[in-house]
Amino acid sequence: MWGGVLLRTFAAAAAIVGGLAAWAVFAPAQFGGAVGYVVIRGNSMEPTFSAGDLVVTRETPEYRVGDVAAYRHPEVGLVVHRIIGREGERFVFRGDNNDFTDGYQPVQAELAGRLWFHVPSVGRWLLALRQPVPFAALTALAAAGALWPAAAAPRRRRRPSAALAAAILDSGGNR
Repeated sequence: MWGGVLLRTFAAAAAIVGGLAAWAVFAPAQFGGAVGYVVIRGNSMEPTFSAGDLVVTRETPEYRVGDVAAYRHPEVGLVVHRIIGREGERFVFRGDNNDFTDGYQPVQAELAGRLWFHVPSVGRWLLALRQPVPFAALTALAAAGALWPAAAAPRRRRRPSAALAAAILDSGGNR
C-alpha cells in the first residue's frame, strides 16, 4: 500500500520539478523568460530557414557579426535576419536570400534574441492551431485527456476479510 502512495507522490513531485525546469529554460520573453518564438513568413532567410519554420531565440548580452538574430522593427514587427555589420550603436542586418541590407538598423535594446535553434515546418502547425476550430478541438482533447485517468481508473474491489466472510456464511446458513 505505502509503495504505491510513495510512487505516485514521487511521480507527482518529478512532474512538478520537471515542469518548473522546462518553464525556466523555455519561458517566453512575454512572461519574463529569455526565449522568443518566431514563425518565418517569407523567403528572405532561405536556404537557412523557409516559410513556416519555427525559430527559437534567446536573449543574450552580446551580439556579433554573423549571428542570426531577431529584432523589433517598429512597422513590421519581429524580423529574423543575419547581422552583417555595425554602424556605431546600430546593427546592420540582411536576409541570407537578399542582395540588399535592411533599411532599419536597430540598437541593441531592440534586439529580441540570437538564434538558439529552429524546427523546420513546426510554425505552420502552430499558426494553424491558433485558428478557432483547431484550437477548440485541441482544448477538447486536452480536457478529455485530463479527465481520462480518473474515469478510466479500474475500481479495485476489496476482498472481505476471512472473519467477515465466515460471519456472512454462518449467518446465511444457520437460520
